[in-house]
Amino acid sequence: MTLKNFIIGFGSRFIDIIVVISIILVVLAALIAMFNVGFFYGVGVLVLGSLSVIMSTFFLYLMIDIREKLVTIAANTAAGNPGVSSEKTE
Repeated sequence: MTLKNFIIGFGSRFIDIIVVISIILVVLAALIAMFNVGFFYGVGVLVLGSLSVIMSTFFLYLMIDIREKLVTIAANTAAGNPGVSSEKTE
């Protein structure tokens, strides 16, 4: 395992941990808003906060996936097989 793969793997796990913490914080903020400001305001915080966390995570994982695909393409091109992919096409 190279250092680059270790850092990328650590980054993915770090993102997972941050997502779990963020969802917990969104739920806590929504509950506090429900009791202090109003029920519907708290529901709005819950929906919009969860949606923002999910979309942010989606874009981070999308960038990681694009990078992995580019590395695969570069490795196949360097090996002289530009049309060969190591993964199944969906």
